[in-house]
Amino acid sequence: MTSFSDDPTRGVIIDELGPRIAAQIPRYPVARMEALAIVQACLRIPGGLTSLADVLEVFEGGTPAVERFRRLVHALSLPPELQDTERRQLVSILDSVEGRPWLAAYLGAASPVVERLPDGPGEALAVLEDLPAPRGEESRVLRFTRRLVVGDRLPEQARAAVHRWHTMLAGRLGLPLPPPPDHEPRGPATEDALLVLSLEPYLPGDNSCLLSAWLGYDQDAWLPLVREDRPRPLSEIPSMLDEFMHVVRDFTGGHPPQRVEFMLPRLLLSLPVDQWVTNGQPSVARRPGATLGTDCAVVVRDLERATDPSAREQWSRRWRAFDRADVLSEREVLWLNPGRSPYAYDSPAVPYSACAAVVEPPEGEDRSRLGTADALGAVLDAGVPVAVWSRQTGPAHRTPRGAFQRFARELFHRGRSDQLPERMRSLRSEASETTELDWARHIALLWDDPTRTVGAGTALRWP
Repeated sequence: MTSFSDDPTRGVIIDELGPRIAAQIPRYPVARMEALAIVQACLRIPGGLTSLADVLEVFEGGTPAVERFRRLVHALSLPPELQDTERRQLVSILDSVEGRPWLAAYLGAASPVVERLPDGPGEALAVLEDLPAPRGEESRVLRFTRRLVVGDRLPEQARAAVHRWHTMLAGRLGLPLPPPPDHEPRGPATEDALLVLSLEPYLPGDNSCLLSAWLGYDQDAWLPLVREDRPRPLSEIPSMLDEFMHVVRDFTGGHPPQRVEFMLPRLLLSLPVDQWVTNGQPSVARRPGATLGTDCAVVVRDLERATDPSAREQWSRRWRAFDRADVLSEREVLWLNPGRSPYAYDSPAVPYSACAAVVEPPEGEDRSRLGTADALGAVLDAGVPVAVWSRQTGPAHRTPRGAFQRFARELFHRGRSDQLPERMRSLRSEASETTELDWARHIALLWDDPTRTVGAGTALRWP
């Protein structure tokens, strides 16, 4: 193509591709090297090759060379027909590595069409072979192996073997060859991930539930881990955490999830899920007294509100106000005292400005009908998305009110609001090391983001 032979014209082509692609293209004085750099940059960006074909047609017209280039772009988007030996070679490479270090690359290549966790690399590869690539993008299989090469999940020997496999397949298909692994930008060492568990009551008064769990990644993508249709006793749920945590650590490269969210019915919101103990070892040795809540930022969410479409408007409005605030003001945090009048804090009385709430522990002499659960219910009915309270409400277990109040004020008014879950984890970690902070082990945090929800019900979005 004549447009590639002229240096100023190549510069205009690069500019026309847009800043996202242009920023990845190194300039070369040699036309052949710069043309290769342009194609390689377009391969890394979804739809990049299609954009390049459109730009070339503007400069070249509908020439045979441009038509051949468009056919090549189309061929690149089709699932490659792997030979049996090629398929066995790649599966053998990935099977030789312990765990699922290929999981993040698989999810990145398959998204958003991910229905369940593959049993192994063989099933993952079969799924990717069957999935057509979006228009103008490279095939899912090549995207998968490219991510494996770029990422930091595989040991160097396996990574080099995948790169050789990728180069071999690209050569057989007549596609541009990838640069050596050392020339590729390395991926991040960790991936943000959420672990979300939903415990849905099975029968009224029955101590069993339907369990669902998801791995959340890439802002709004979800991998279903389990979705049970048979109830199991609540006592069995903690033992299943290990399996879920192993999947998360495979995805993140050995790191805990950014946050663990429990979607619970209101009767179970004070369930001490942060005190559950997992047997799976994190990347560092466990300390005595370590629990899920000391290893990870653990929050609870209201399952009932999430399944009520009529609650979404108020809930979303208050969350937007919370999300905009760097540090919450006094008027944005509602303080509830369970010892006050039972009618003082019904849902309509929750101020319009409130986007977070503190339910104070009751005093020993408090006998109001408005207990902690009732105050929390009023907060939830009003759409307040964030709240803290003490699970210790019985006469024999009293949370020191002064210490709780100081902690709550510091939590909401002396730090970034988006760091609340992590600061709660830090407090739980401190409490596990000293009996003086034993009361802090029983503080619960409601963190209920309506923009990121999964689960059953009309108001929730299944992944």
